[in-house]
Amino acid sequence: MTIISLEGIDGAGKTTIATHLTKKLRTAGYKTIRRALPTPHGRHEAARYKPGIAQAYAYAADMADVWENSILPADKAGHVVLLDRGPTSTVVYQGRHIGDFQADDIAWEATRRQYPHLTLLIDTPIALASANQERRGKVEQDDEELADLRHRYHELVSLTSQQFEVIDVTEDMAVGDVTSEAWRVVSDFLAKHPA
Repeated sequence: MTIISLEGIDGAGKTTIATHLTKKLRTAGYKTIRRALPTPHGRHEAARYKPGIAQAYAYAADMADVWENSILPADKAGHVVLLDRGPTSTVVYQGRHIGDFQADDIAWEATRRQYPHLTLLIDTPIALASANQERRGKVEQDDEELADLRHRYHELVSLTSQQFEVIDVTEDMAVGDVTSEAWRVVSDFLAKHPA
């Protein structure tokens, strides 16, 4: 039916929003599955390599496995598939080390040439994302790296032909407000693109 990806820097709130959106989709009557990429196994395998082509392929192998064995069958069966990260993250994160075009080629192959129908960029301010990382007890990037990644997401949105919607998060927004905005975008999209 529809593949929807939530993207954004670490600490943006993707996992929290995905949890709430999954509940809203199911309440609205949509058969919904949720997947997170990379999987714990994929993270473990990719961590064996230095940033570069081998690591990019390790992440891609993980994505290809989930795409082929879970995402595409669910999509074909009429489910809404909600992704906590997707191929856009491959371009943003791995592209820093191997170049955007090569990262995009790898992601394109891993997804069997089917990118999500809709990608939501949860665009969170750096200070808020950093505080969220600290709150969960796992800081993955410093503020400078988060700023670079956020910039890379913005560049990609402006250059791609994919269906992107940006959810502008402000420091004073409650999770419910962000969820409501994401739900508005998703429900409008699904209404315009029925199965």
